[in-house]
Amino acid sequence: MASGKTRYVLVFLTVFFLFMGTSKVVAMEDKVLEEMKMMLKHFYYEELDGELKNANSIEDIQQALNDPHIRYFPTANTSGLIDSIENNNGSVGFTVSNVDGYITVVSVYPNSQAREFGIETGNIILTINRQNTAEMDIDTAQELLSGTPDTEVELVVKQGGQVNEITLTRQVYANSSVQYELMDDGIGYVKIRSFTRTTPNELVRAMDYFKRENARGVIVDLRNNSGGLVEGVYGVAEALVPEAPITHVVNRQRIAESYYTSGKGLDMPLVLLVNRGTASAAEILVSAVKDNQVGVVVGTETYGKAYIQSVYELSDGGLFALTTAQYLTPQGRAIHRVGISPDYYVAHPGEQLEMAVQVLRELIQDKIRTNQIGTWVFMDIGKKNYFVNGREREMHTAPFIKDSATYVPLRKIAELSGSQVVFNSETKDVNIYSRGVNLEFNLDSRTSYINNFEVIMRHPLVVVDGRTFIHVRFLAEQLGADVYWSPEIRRVSIAI
Repeated sequence: MASGKTRYVLVFLTVFFLFMGTSKVVAMEDKVLEEMKMMLKHFYYEELDGELKNANSIEDIQQALNDPHIRYFPTANTSGLIDSIENNNGSVGFTVSNVDGYITVVSVYPNSQAREFGIETGNIILTINRQNTAEMDIDTAQELLSGTPDTEVELVVKQGGQVNEITLTRQVYANSSVQYELMDDGIGYVKIRSFTRTTPNELVRAMDYFKRENARGVIVDLRNNSGGLVEGVYGVAEALVPEAPITHVVNRQRIAESYYTSGKGLDMPLVLLVNRGTASAAEILVSAVKDNQVGVVVGTETYGKAYIQSVYELSDGGLFALTTAQYLTPQGRAIHRVGISPDYYVAHPGEQLEMAVQVLRELIQDKIRTNQIGTWVFMDIGKKNYFVNGREREMHTAPFIKDSATYVPLRKIAELSGSQVVFNSETKDVNIYSRGVNLEFNLDSRTSYINNFEVIMRHPLVVVDGRTFIHVRFLAEQLGADVYWSPEIRRVSIAI
C-alpha cells in the first residue's frame, strides 16, 4: 500500500461523513463484495443477523441495513476522495444548503468565478450537470459540485426572476475555514465553515484578536457547517469549553469512549448560531456548549447526524466506508435523525443573527451584574430550569405571567435571599423573616404586612401545584433585591 493511501485511511478513521446521496450502481467482484460483508460482520456498529444474506451490491447493502452512509469508492475515485478531505478538491466557488426544499446558495467565495458570473446568496441551483435537484439531498448536490480541479460543472441557476445556464470550472480556493470580525458593542463574530486541521489555530487567532480589542462576548456562526474532521472540532471545543466532556463515542459492544477538554475555555459570554445545515462534527460542538451550559444556542434545529464512518481498503484498491460507531452528547443523549434544539428558536435566516446579538447583549449585562452583586438568579418564563450565579437548577413549577405581572415561586426566592419561610396550613398565613424585615401574607387576601404596616398588594398570591407564587417585583422590593426584565428572551433576573 502506498504511504499516501495509508495516511489517508488513518485520517478517515476520524472523519464524520455527510455522503448521504445514492450513488450510481457500481460493478464489483464477488470477492470484494464478500470482503465488505465480512467487514460489516466484524465492525458494523450493530450486531448483524442474516440481513446481508441476499445482498448482491452496495445498493443492496445500503437498503438491507437502511444505512445510506455505507459507501464503496472504486479505485478510480479514491484520489478525489482524498483530495476532498485534504482540501485539494476543486470547488465551484460557493456553498449550498437545503432551504425550504431547494438547493440554495448560502455563501460565495470572494474572487471566485462564481462571483464573476453573478451568483449570489439565495440563488437556487435547479440542475447540476443536467441532473435535476428537485428531489436531491444536500450531500449529493455537494458531491456533484466538487471534484477534480480544472473540470467543468454545468449549472442551471435561478437568479431572481431569471433562469440562467452557467458553466463553472472547478478550482482549488485557499479559503480559511474561519472568518471573523468585531461588531458594534464589542461583540466578536466568528463564522466556521467547516472543521479542518487548521481550524483550531484559526479560531485561536480570532480569539486573540478579540481579546486585544477588548471584546465583551462572542457569536460563533455554525449555520450550514456540515462537519469535517473530528480533530478540528475537538480543538475548537478546547478553546471554548472549560474542563468538561465533549462527546461519548459508543461502539457495537456498547462501550463508550469519552472525550474531554482540559483547558480554561472561553472567558466571555458565548452564543452559537445554528440551522438545519449544522450537522455531524459541528453538532459535537453545539452539544458540548449546550450540555455544559457554557453558551446559548440560537436558530433552528440542527441536522441530526451522529454516526461515525471508518474507511478500509479493499483488495481491489477501492475504499469501503461503513458505520462503526455513534456519538452521544455530553449528557448521554442520542441525536441521530433528531438534531439539537436551540435555546431560542428563530426560523427566518435574516433574523437569526439579530436575535443572537440581542441574546449576547443580555448575557454580557448579566455577567457585569454578577460581578457587582453577590447572588444572581435567572428565571425564564415557562421553563422549570433556572440559574443561580451561573449554576443550573430545577424547580417544580415554571414562572409565569398573569395579568401582566411576572410570578415566581415565593419560597424559592425568599430562601435564596437568606430568608426563613414559615407556612401555617390551617390559617394559610405565610411569614418571611429576612434581616430585620418581617413579611406577612395570607393566601386568601391581598392584604400583607411589612413589619406590622399594612400594605395592599396589587397582584394577589397565586397557588399552582401546591406552590405559592408571588409578583416578583413586589417581593424583591421588600427583600431589598433588584429585578430586571428582558422581554426579548422572556427572562427575569433578580440581583440579591
